Order: sequence, then structure tokens, then C-alpha cells
Amino acid sequence: MLCLKEYDWPGNVRELQNVLEHACIMRIDNMIDVMSFPQYMRPDAGTEAETVVHAPNNYDLKEMTAVLEKDLIQEALKKYSNKSKAIKALGISRSSFYEKVKKYNIEVDMADAEK
Repeated sequence: MLCLKEYDWPGNVRELQNVLEHACIMRIDNMIDVMSFPQYMRPDAGTEAETVVHAPNNYDLKEMTAVLEKDLIQEALKKYSNKSKAIKALGISRSSFYEKVKKYNIEVDMADAEK
């Protein structure tokens, strides 16, 4: 709750909705904790300057969506450590997954390429 209260919410209600959707997807054992939130909101996100770079601009829905999409893919890959499971959890096609990985320049372990 403290993380939600202390965040500035430059994107207002739409950003809150996106963050809550992100947290619901990334939660573990039906419990939302600080690690369920996008990286830019977490207290361990780094310096203020680093956090501002990752935070979306006020009402730029396209940018907010991109930030959320990238965070979700990265978090799913960390959580599942298997591309097939991450793709299934994300609810997207394999081709869409790889398009987004390329678009957001996300590092994917190539040893796991067939999984």
C-alpha cells in the first residue's frame, strides 16, 4: 500500500488501472506485493533519475502501454524461466511474443530457445 500511496501517478487513473492489471498478472500465490508492480514503481528501482527515465509520460497511452508490455514480458520470463510457459501466461502467440521481444530489445536466454 505504501508503494501505491507514495507514487506520484503522473498518468492518473489510466496509469493506476494499468499498474493494478500488471500487479494482478504478476502476483504470486494470489498476493500482490511490491514485486508485482512495474519496475519503475519499486523502491529498489534505483536513483530518482533512473526511475524518471522508465516512468511513462503523463497521458501518453502508447508509451504507458509499451512500458507495461515490456515489464510484463520481462517479469513473466523471470517468473517462469521458460519461454513457452511465459508465452502461455501472457496469453499471446509465439510470433507475437518474439515480435515484442525484438521491439523492446528484451534479452532472452537462447539456450532456452526451444522451450
